[in-house]
Amino acid sequence: MFSGSIKHVDLRATINFMNFYHKIRNHICTVELQDTSGTNTIDETFCLGLRDFIDTMQWDPDIRVWIITSNTPNVFSTGRHSFEQDDSISFSEMQREIEVLQISKNISEIPAPVIIAIDGEVSDHGLEMALAGDLRLVTDVSTFSINANQTNFPWDNGIPMLISTVGRSLANDMLYTHRILSASEALAAGLATRITTRTEFLGQLEYITDNLKSLSPSSLKLIKEAVKTGASLPFTAALNFEGDLSVLLQSTEDRAEGLRAFFQKRRAKFIGD
Repeated sequence: MFSGSIKHVDLRATINFMNFYHKIRNHICTVELQDTSGTNTIDETFCLGLRDFIDTMQWDPDIRVWIITSNTPNVFSTGRHSFEQDDSISFSEMQREIEVLQISKNISEIPAPVIIAIDGEVSDHGLEMALAGDLRLVTDVSTFSINANQTNFPWDNGIPMLISTVGRSLANDMLYTHRILSASEALAAGLATRITTRTEFLGQLEYITDNLKSLSPSSLKLIKEAVKTGASLPFTAALNFEGDLSVLLQSTEDRAEGLRAFFQKRRAKFIGD
């Protein structure tokens, strides 16, 4: 599934910091995290590189599904970038430094579905990034945690998204007591979408992406818009918004192609228009 051309994005001269690789093939854009320290801790240069890549590629009509995963054994992304103690830094300067590290918003705004594929530990800023995805496929050995103390407080929309995903009670337990969730607990809480074994991990990922990329890109984008925007609207407004999106979909070439394929008893060839 993942064979093909690979472009290496080297973010640091030293290999002790996280890099990412990407490959685009068969309508799938895969972003793979990797470092040699074994932590995949998100830092400023990684965020700048990934943000630039997303800004460049997110509207590419050939990409129907995004995958963010890790090549670092037993780890998706853990820890949090630490700032050096410097009393001369103003509050506004610290705000600007933190804004650079807020990568989750860029991931959540990718118009196509984003699958977060996790095989191992995910914690702190890594969990905040994972929460920005639409689907989270995890292996049964994966663990989930988020620390919130004086030097490790969430800054990338982690607390609101965690509450929205698992509920206030469990979010409080994770934040106050640093509770670590197993994969099965994450699935029960809604933090994981699907759980699989390591042996079946890549096969399950391929199964999900094959299904998604066979669907109309127009409908996938509108589903994402309906879920993302509708969740923040009052119920009646969300219903009206869903109706508006449905009207938009009826006018697309993809809908016409879907009808033609149905009556001609063939597989539809969607183009995203």
